[in-house]
Amino acid sequence: MDIQGNGLSGHVGEVWTDLSSQSAWLSGNGEAWERGPYYLDGLIPLAWLTQDDKIINIKNKWIESILASRQEDGNFGPKRNQDMWPRLVVMKAMIEEYEASHDERIFRLLDGYAHFLEKNIDSSLPKFWAAARALEGFEALVKLQDITNDVNYDQLIRKLKCSMTDWFSYFADFPFIEPTTKYLPRVPFKIVKCIFGFFDEIAKKNQIIKKPESVEHIKAFNHQPLITKMMFTHGVNIAMALKYPVYYGWYINDTKLIELGKTAYSTIMKYHGTALGIHTSDEHLSGHASYQGTELCTIVEEMYAFEAMLPITKDPFFADRLDWLAFNALPAMISADMTKHQYVQQVNQIAADKKSRSFYDTNNEGNIFGLAPNYGCCLANMHQGFPKFARCQIFRTTEGIAVTGYAPISLSTTIDGEPLIISIDGDYPFSNTTTIHIHAWPSASTKLLLRIPELTKASVYINDKYIGGYSSGMVGVDQSLYTDDKINIVFDMEICSFENADGSISFRKGPILLAMPIESQETYLRGTLPFNDVEIKPISPWNLAPILKGGNLQIIKTIEQETPKQPFSRNTFSFEIRVLGTVILNWKAKHGSAGDIPKKIIRGEDRTFSLVPYGSTTLRIAAFPRVEDLS
Repeated sequence: MDIQGNGLSGHVGEVWTDLSSQSAWLSGNGEAWERGPYYLDGLIPLAWLTQDDKIINIKNKWIESILASRQEDGNFGPKRNQDMWPRLVVMKAMIEEYEASHDERIFRLLDGYAHFLEKNIDSSLPKFWAAARALEGFEALVKLQDITNDVNYDQLIRKLKCSMTDWFSYFADFPFIEPTTKYLPRVPFKIVKCIFGFFDEIAKKNQIIKKPESVEHIKAFNHQPLITKMMFTHGVNIAMALKYPVYYGWYINDTKLIELGKTAYSTIMKYHGTALGIHTSDEHLSGHASYQGTELCTIVEEMYAFEAMLPITKDPFFADRLDWLAFNALPAMISADMTKHQYVQQVNQIAADKKSRSFYDTNNEGNIFGLAPNYGCCLANMHQGFPKFARCQIFRTTEGIAVTGYAPISLSTTIDGEPLIISIDGDYPFSNTTTIHIHAWPSASTKLLLRIPELTKASVYINDKYIGGYSSGMVGVDQSLYTDDKINIVFDMEICSFENADGSISFRKGPILLAMPIESQETYLRGTLPFNDVEIKPISPWNLAPILKGGNLQIIKTIEQETPKQPFSRNTFSFEIRVLGTVILNWKAKHGSAGDIPKKIIRGEDRTFSLVPYGSTTLRIAAFPRVEDLS
């Protein structure tokens, strides 16, 4: 998070107009839609967790400007854009600020806007993106309802659900099992979107306040077949919507809806999942080929969905998925100094250059690294990823606390008025030992739950005394704990293989996806260093695959070293596994990407190569043809 604050999060307003003082959310004449709220959504947890003065000052500037925009009727924000969608993001962000600061001005802003919505929603339904994402403000509304006991909140939540795109039926009977191009042919779609985008850009810069649209007009727009297909195949929409059945099921006490979140994820992965543990999204569902892209916004929003579903379901499945994205997908598409990012990444990424690829709705700069390649939404939205992950490592339970993640953090809180202070140290998941130091513990009756990650076993020691061995899942420490106790957890994370939907094979070590790094050469494109755009091209072969024996890697050597300060460094890997492999002669590049996984393998010469943590790679192969040594 410190690196992030010194990178794009702390400087984006200096180098990008949409988040500069020209933003309409800062009383300027610039961008008046989602980008300012997206940025604030990451700034708030980043500022509170790092206590970095610069980040705090930037956060406060945005908050004060939004507070100053509050109107007598309870509405707020840029008057020339009355869209509900960005205001729902502000609610999602500001409720965290209120919980941390207890600033009553923020309570009045949120409470006032909720009453404004409740009063006007029947005559001004959510439209387009707001309809698809109508429950993004759910957590804020529920917390406000708890504070006020106001029945109007219940009515508003139910109205938002009823006016929302019907994600519940969609997930229960998923219709889009093929890539989006089958339902919306790519070329006509891009022509329509280009025309629409031209007028949309003009509209966004227009300073005239629009007249409200009629309910009939909004309903007709939302139900147009083109709009419906766009919303239901849009990767970011899906990532956000995964949590909606769980949210609403918890709210109305419907167990089937709560369970639908996990079922929905599994269904999407079946038809559009990749080795990354997330669906393709470039920007729309594009099947499961390892050369298709996944958007950065999709990754941070799906992380947030897992973070939201975890405490409701109490299912470690979501913590496992969260680890997978946080330690692989997220760091891989942001430069190590966090001054550049990609719009889309590929599991098999053999170049990050200006070429037209088989992405559905992404231009030829979609996977270069830079300030704002393709669209600017990801530059605004990426900031929430690591800070929200950090604050979801430990949860309260009815009897104590549950440690669901092992990123190095410290926690100071109280239980029943008594102090509870712990810290977690270690290099999980890059090394196999984590230590929990108990600096203050409320009482011997306070219980501790630990998550043992999937595909992992763990031995637990308290004050160097062996307590027991545990398999994956949530386990209770069946021993009284006291101040100054030290808990050591030794994880056994074996390398395992798994087959992907496209027939390829990938490898994991605990939550770390393993990848073969491709040597590369970087070329400056444009922009001001270090926030400039670059192309990255390969200078070493990529069409290799490990030779398996009995289904296992043939490991020649394992190199382990101290995890660097930037754990996702592109120059120093925390570990490197040398394996025996072979060249695949009939695995060829196609449209600038690694082609389809060959069904029949034509082997070339054998050679060794390295597998390293996926999050530390830029160019790589992580989904391989299956090659078995039959000798």
